[in-house]
Amino acid sequence: MESKTSTPGTLRILAVCGSLRKKSVNAAVLRAAARLASSATLRIDSALDIEVVLATSLAELPHFNEDDDFPDAAPRTGEARESHPAVARFRGELTLADAVLIASPEYAHGYPGLLKNALDWLVGSGQLVDKPVALSVASPAHLGGFRAQATLLQILQAMNARVVATANFAGIRAKLDRAGEVSDESTLSELRRILEALAAAVQQKRESGDERIDSQSA
Repeated sequence: MESKTSTPGTLRILAVCGSLRKKSVNAAVLRAAARLASSATLRIDSALDIEVVLATSLAELPHFNEDDDFPDAAPRTGEARESHPAVARFRGELTLADAVLIASPEYAHGYPGLLKNALDWLVGSGQLVDKPVALSVASPAHLGGFRAQATLLQILQAMNARVVATANFAGIRAKLDRAGEVSDESTLSELRRILEALAAAVQQKRESGDERIDSQSA
């Protein structure tokens, strides 16, 4: 897939949902982020056009196998990494994105295996290296999903992603309206903060002309 980036006046955020449920509360969080990005309520450069694009469903990715990523008979090159269409599409979406917003549930004090599988497909190809990333965990539990968040942070840091913001949305179902959309103002405020942090990180990266962002800015 051709490698492109957004034009200077646009900022593309790829939204990755770690849940497959039709009525996923984490998908609702990402939809709310997309609505906020298209509104005029963010405290960022008004000339910057922000779009939040939902990533390919993680269910389409095959189970990670390094033999499939780097077949023994093939050279270990970028071309050898596009053997599965869903993997190529997912990596291409990340390449096109200026930043990434991950929303994950917590299961049994951890996070879903399909999200780990998706991240495993990126370790060797490096689409998250120095990419501004925000991480949110939404849970119906009163205490939220701090354990899943902590583990995901370790993994993203090991992959050299630039985690610039995190949020933990506890008791999320009480913050949705009857249509299943986020209506709670405190939750929306947190999402604004996340989007503004991603936008600031991308702007800093563009203004510096460097592929790296000062780690202290996160």
